[in-house]
Amino acid sequence: MENRAGYHESEGIEDAKYLFTLQSLIDEFRVAESRALAEKAKEAGQLLADIYARVRLPSLNSGDYNKNAAAFPVEEFDVIRWKIACKIMELTDLSGKMHDKSGGVK
Repeated sequence: MENRAGYHESEGIEDAKYLFTLQSLIDEFRVAESRALAEKAKEAGQLLADIYARVRLPSLNSGDYNKNAAAFPVEEFDVIRWKIACKIMELTDLSGKMHDKSGGVK
């Protein structure tokens, strides 16, 4: 289903998977023995912090859930997804983890 911003709900589910995967990798590698891996995790953490800084969470039961639709122009969603995917690949490539075809990490 497409909402007013032209964003499909299924894309939101995929976005959550990407965010979860990247955050999991950041948590795992933030304290890595490899200095390069720890630095990449720090960079990825900054990317997420920058993204989250632009999103206002609604208060509980406010019904104010669509206000974030304008946080990012529709055309920027793909760019943000691409940046997140690049960080996931950088971390997994550097760590030797394998990518699976669904975007997750094995």
